[in-house]
Amino acid sequence: MQGHGEAQNALGYLYRRGLGVKQDFTKAAEWYQLAADQQVVQATNRLALLLAACPNQLVCNGALALELAQSAVEKERNATNLDSLAAAQARVGDYEVAIDSIEEILRMEGRNSRYASRLSFYQARRPYKL
Repeated sequence: MQGHGEAQNALGYLYRRGLGVKQDFTKAAEWYQLAADQQVVQATNRLALLLAACPNQLVCNGALALELAQSAVEKERNATNLDSLAAAQARVGDYEVAIDSIEEILRMEGRNSRYASRLSFYQARRPYKL
């Protein structure tokens, strides 16, 4: 389905959060992928985070999450995209680089950033989970 990237991204979000629909991480990933295929950077980032941090291990895919997160950061280097990159880095076991990514966010936003809590996960060598 072409031409509806923003709507597909929104549907992915609704399925991931279970807002108005039964929460379904697989459907969320499918909708995000459709939107990401249309170059919706937010969908690319959301898919990366879902694949990196999903509580359903059948949905997790660290290698693909890392690829998608790197793509999102290349297009828009911001705290949200760097957070997904850190989650993907941790998912593939690269905790030191994940810590560096969170540190970059904290330099951008300050130590009170909502992402500061992620640092303790990666320092303990644990991946972040949604």
